[in-house]
Amino acid sequence: MSISRDTFDPTKNYKRVRYHQDRDLLDSELNEQQDIINNERRKLADILFKEGAIVSGFGVTVAANVLTVAEGLVYIDGCLERVPGAVLTYDPAKTSGADYVYVELLKYNYGYNQDAVLINPATGEPTAEREKWVLSLKDHDTSGEALPNNVTQRKVVAVHKFDRETGDVTATVREKSNLYLQDLLGTLPGSRITVASITEDQLAFAAAEGLNSLLQNLAERTYDQAGSYLVKGLDSFIGDNDGENVEVITNAGRAYIQGFRLQKDMPTTTLVPKSTAVKSVRGEQKTYVVGTRRYALNNTPLKETTQVEGIVEIVSNITRGSVGGGEDLLVPNPVVDILEVSQGATVFQEGADWQQSGNYVDWLGSGNEPAIGTTYTVRWTYTKQMIEGTDYVDGGWFGRSGHPAADEHFYLITVQSATGETQYDSAKVVSRDTLNGEINRLSWLPVSGATGYRIYRGTQNTVRADFQRLKDVAAGVTSYTDDGVDEIVGGNPPASNTSGLTMSQIGRAHV
Repeated sequence: MSISRDTFDPTKNYKRVRYHQDRDLLDSELNEQQDIINNERRKLADILFKEGAIVSGFGVTVAANVLTVAEGLVYIDGCLERVPGAVLTYDPAKTSGADYVYVELLKYNYGYNQDAVLINPATGEPTAEREKWVLSLKDHDTSGEALPNNVTQRKVVAVHKFDRETGDVTATVREKSNLYLQDLLGTLPGSRITVASITEDQLAFAAAEGLNSLLQNLAERTYDQAGSYLVKGLDSFIGDNDGENVEVITNAGRAYIQGFRLQKDMPTTTLVPKSTAVKSVRGEQKTYVVGTRRYALNNTPLKETTQVEGIVEIVSNITRGSVGGGEDLLVPNPVVDILEVSQGATVFQEGADWQQSGNYVDWLGSGNEPAIGTTYTVRWTYTKQMIEGTDYVDGGWFGRSGHPAADEHFYLITVQSATGETQYDSAKVVSRDTLNGEINRLSWLPVSGATGYRIYRGTQNTVRADFQRLKDVAAGVTSYTDDGVDEIVGGNPPASNTSGLTMSQIGRAHV
């Protein structure tokens, strides 16, 4: 699409474009006039309806893992749009958790190549192009997929939640309107209503107003007694960023805010402008745990680390100096604490034979000590300045020397049973473009009868041999974080299923 420029800016609050007879008419002005009209219409529509609200239709018939969804009318991207029905099939092995029915909106750019009518019959030249909306039902969120040809924008909203344990299907948007009854107080001609003219709708509205007032009083009482509090979920973490904004992903959950219940049935993503201001945090301490490589910081998000120190224990042989009752320097240092001094089976006693003087073993001269020129053993802790890229990194090790390259990495997970393992299935492979220092987190649903799971990784998904076994995990584990440290142990996924089980779908996310 070839347009000169986009001049619409809602913050300027322009309401009209005034054309002049002695000035050129620009394409940007005509487009801006349309954008002004659409923006004003959307302001009103967004008050009346919530994004993803089902206005009519979308009836659902459930048969095991297959949903038959009827045609319906949904509010999406500021417009009421009719969506054709569809038959959606979900993972038959999934027996808990939830799936969703999504409406996908694709905005196509149509010119004369797509619609032969868009030609000036007088000259044969192309006319103005059109924006065409195409909507369809999907069984998964397609937001991260590549855009089809001629598509300029995609929008995806969830309209139904499918509870896999109970088989119940419920609308994700329960309250369809952003307009509340209290907003209408004092705006309706209630004084004109007479007994003879009262309708059922008017009685229902009056009852609803009374109920709303009662609920408001109950909410205030609850808030006075308990305050605002979290029931479960609603934990947030930082996702991707585009350099200007950061994705803050908030999981499903429930909370009570000023006495009213806030219920989120699915994760939501909020774009938050990246802060241009930073602060320095010093002295954040972590306790090292054997086998644990990753440690979350208390202050996030992290721009960079400038210094990491570790208290490291070391055992080394030291040569006794030439002066009796003298001092022997310990290297490396600075020394935090001398833990033990020995020579063969003899353990020298602190305070009787020696004492610590800074970075030295200070022999007191009044007790036992090794003979001059002999070697003895010291176990001590010292403060080590960690080297970034050698001892630690901010994030993962992808892209570092000796570790996997920053590239698109493909993952396949198989499930094991007492009889064997599930096979290579290209349709169940997930991938992610992994940048320098990033980490990939994989998750899956537990499979009944599993004795364990195997994680395979590759740099393409063409044939079974593209994947090498990376990690085996126990049956109770349903997630794996690949930080680029675990080494390939070898072996390809099987060509056939010998387990008698079906592996669940794999989810992947950036950490």
